[in-house]
Amino acid sequence: MIQRSGAMFEQPAEDASYWSMVQSAVAAEDGAVAPYASRLSVGALFFVRLQYEEDMACPVVSSQSPASSALMPLRTLFETNATAYESLADESAKMDAPVPEAISAAAALLTGSAKHLVLISTGVPDTCEDADTICAVDPAIKAVQDASAAGVTTHVIGLGDAGGLNLGGDDDGYGTYLAQLANAGAGKPVKKSPAFEDSCSDEDAKATYAETVGDAQAHRAESAADVKSAVSAILQKICP
Repeated sequence: MIQRSGAMFEQPAEDASYWSMVQSAVAAEDGAVAPYASRLSVGALFFVRLQYEEDMACPVVSSQSPASSALMPLRTLFETNATAYESLADESAKMDAPVPEAISAAAALLTGSAKHLVLISTGVPDTCEDADTICAVDPAIKAVQDASAAGVTTHVIGLGDAGGLNLGGDDDGYGTYLAQLANAGAGKPVKKSPAFEDSCSDEDAKATYAETVGDAQAHRAESAADVKSAVSAILQKICP
């Protein structure tokens, strides 16, 4: 699962956007997926919330159902999604990241007994109903918990940082959010974040929370090498 919002096409490095980092790490001939292309059924889903003034489409997804030897279709999907972004990106377009709806759409593509999602995203999540609110972390967690209840394990890779989640005394709110998703994806306990406690209403909480925190690993990435290392570690765990 790969976010296709405007943030993915920003350039944290002088010569690379998050998008190009992920494409190189995942879909290149020497990328993380290549050694597993014939051993695992690999699919992809790209997602975005697209708004032009009063008109909104959400979630807009482009997907490939899981299949073996999927490297070439993955490269094609990256290229077509980049072209779609470039054709839509202008001052009147707003592109956000509806993580909850995308999780549900991706989980619906999976069949069989061993079902795994790898979520690669950056920044604070959005929903189809709301954008630019930190309270969207709750429905994102709920969607991952629902997927877990349906037998889907979600692995998490977060790109860059999101300083907007540094609230309530938490100096790494983005890391806290990623850990929440990872724990939800592994069926482990999730504790409310200081950011949610600081800015959101308990009455609106839909996810299931505990007083303890699970120990599932969330990956952080700042470069193509980081993304490749994270995806490789996840795939090695899935298919030793």
